[in-house]
Formats: sequence, C-alpha cells, structure tokens
Amino acid sequence: MIVCINCKSETKAKMDSLLEKDQYRDYSELFAVAVDNLWTMEQEVAKRGALVINESPVPPVVPAASTTLGRAKPTKPSKAAPASMLEPKARKAASAPVACVPVHIPDLFLADGLDSLSAKSTKIPAAEEPDEAFTLDRWLFGQYNKLLPVKANCRALLRIAANYPDGVPLEDAAPQIAEAAALLGDYLADHDRRHQIARDDSLATAFPRSGPDGEKGRARYANQFVGSVNSQGALSGLLWDYRLAVLAPGAGSRLRPTESALQLARLTNPALDSCQTDPAQKFSPEETAFFLEHIRAHVPVEAFAFRTLIEAIADGAITPDKLDEVLQVHVPAITNRSLSPSFLTSQRSGALSRMADLGLIARERKGVRVSYMVTSEGGAFVQEEEPHKKKENVWS
Repeated sequence: MIVCINCKSETKAKMDSLLEKDQYRDYSELFAVAVDNLWTMEQEVAKRGALVINESPVPPVVPAASTTLGRAKPTKPSKAAPASMLEPKARKAASAPVACVPVHIPDLFLADGLDSLSAKSTKIPAAEEPDEAFTLDRWLFGQYNKLLPVKANCRALLRIAANYPDGVPLEDAAPQIAEAAALLGDYLADHDRRHQIARDDSLATAFPRSGPDGEKGRARYANQFVGSVNSQGALSGLLWDYRLAVLAPGAGSRLRPTESALQLARLTNPALDSCQTDPAQKFSPEETAFFLEHIRAHVPVEAFAFRTLIEAIADGAITPDKLDEVLQVHVPAITNRSLSPSFLTSQRSGALSRMADLGLIARERKGVRVSYMVTSEGGAFVQEEEPHKKKENVWS
C-alpha cells in the first residue's frame, strides 16, 4: 500500500538525522516502526494508565524493483508522492510515484511446481584430471564468495528453460535472474537483520539489492553468478565453473542447465522453502551432500582448493596470514598475468567462504582477528578425496 504524508521541514530533518545513523533502512521502515511504537504506547496507556515503550518492530518494506518476477506487483498511486516522502538522492524526480511492497521471495526461486517442470538439459562436460595440481590463477574466481546464489539460480534457470527448449538467451536470462535476485537479496537482508545473524553467516551476502543504487550490484550478479560470454564466445560465471550450465550448440549465446542443475534445483532448501532449523541455515543435509559429491566428481579444481586449505589448516595455518604463506607454493612460476598479494588473498578468502557454506571449516573471531578450524565434515571430505589413506577419522 502507498501512504503519502505532508510534514514540516523540521520533521523531515529529524527523519534524515535518524536515517544517517543507519538504524533504519529507509523512510518506509522508519514510518512503520514509529506507527508500531505509537500504537503500543496508546494500548499501554489505555490498559494501565501508564506509558510503557516496548520494542515490537514490524516487517519493513523496501522500494519495489523494476521487475515483474515477484509475487506482489507495485500498486500504482493516483498521485505523485510529495517531496517529503523521497530520499535525498531522489528529490530531482519528485514527480515520480513511490511504490513499496513487502519483502518476499520471488516465485522464480520457490520450490512450488518445480517437480512438474520439464526442461531440456545437457550432460555435464568433462573436467580436468582429478589429481591435477591447480595453481592459484586457475582456482575459481575469489569473488564467487557464496553458494546460496548457485541454488537460487538453478531454480530460476529451470523455470525459464522450461519455455526455451533450444536454450535460454543469455542476454535475457542473466539480467532477468539478477533483477529477481535483488528482491531475494532484500528479503534475506531483512531476515539477517531480524535474526541478528553475524556477517560471516549472513544469507544476503553476494545477492544484489533492488532500487537505483543497486544497479551495479545486479550487473555484477548477472555476469558472475549467472553467466557472460566474452568476445571469443567462451562462457564464464559460477554456474559454468560448477558445471551447472553450458552454452547450447548453435548460433547465439543460449544457456542450458546440466542434469545436475535440475537435480539441485528440486532439492528442498531451508532458506528458500521456510524450513530452517536455525536462522543461519543455508542448505539442507541433502543439498550439502549433493554439492560435495558434485564437486568431487565434476569440479576437480574446487576439490583441489578445498583439500589444500583443509590440509593447511590441519597443519597449523589457522590464520589468514599463515594460509597466504602456505599458498605461495601454488603461485605459478610463469604466468602472463600479475598475481598480486591481494589476488592471492581474494582467492583464499573466496574458497574459504564457499567451504564454510558447506560446513567444511568453521571460523572463530576475536575482535578483528579470525582463525579457522577444520570440522569433522572437512576431514571426511579429504578422506573421501584420498581413499588410499587410512580411513580413521582424526578430525575434530
């Protein structure tokens, strides 16, 4: 719903001051909390004759993104919102209406109806040799720092591909999925805030945001987490690197899911299907097992990175600096690109974050310092990778 108000410049200044403290995301959340608090105070006065302030926030609302993929569509107001309703950056467009919708998970990422959808898939392309040693420049791009976007994008690709038997035009699919992912990012950010989820465990990390300020983030998401094609016609992006999407044969850049993508899309997900046992839970045990088996079988470079980091941590390299020292041995002696220390750090950080999503490592923070430990699942992953070693589980 749309609510327009007129207020004095002094009141507007007070609202701006509150927003500058980063306690409220936007005017909509500020209004919602203010009304909720006023209602609570009046109820207390009516019941007890005393003023009792009790925090009881209501779900905030966020600006609607320019997409039709969500469950709710913005309501078109009959009058333009007054300038007092607009954020400072939007004052020049005072004649434009302000539309707000409750945060939600777009239909594109839901499980409903996936089992009945049929999409043409392809076999998983052959990968490199599993025992090959991979230098850091061949590890997955460090900016691929989370795996929940992989799950969401597989569902989106399945839904869209059901209508494109010859493959989904990438130039349409990538921005379409990114726009919906922005609404999902809004939803997950609200989830993180309400449950006070720490930064390391945040579900919203890597997802873009809706609104004009999130345009660059949506473009980054489209290129990195969905896919892009270079001038030579080569596909890149996390879906390709995880062998979950390929280019369909023939002219044009058309994306097609692999068989594994369809399997992953149909598995129940705690965060997307409202069945979390913990507010920070990203994947079900079935999804985690799927990811690990898929990585072992089809993404040897990722398996190598995971194994390398697990063994380094088990040997005592439990801090970022110590891990970077160990990883120096994996910097190629001869390369046509400059591998700076920041590149090494990015590669290490991205791999560790993906490992944490799958429960292979745990982090412990003391102030600004972080240390890593290998979980029993991480130890089991290495043992499965190296069957010739003794099968005793010595990991804690």
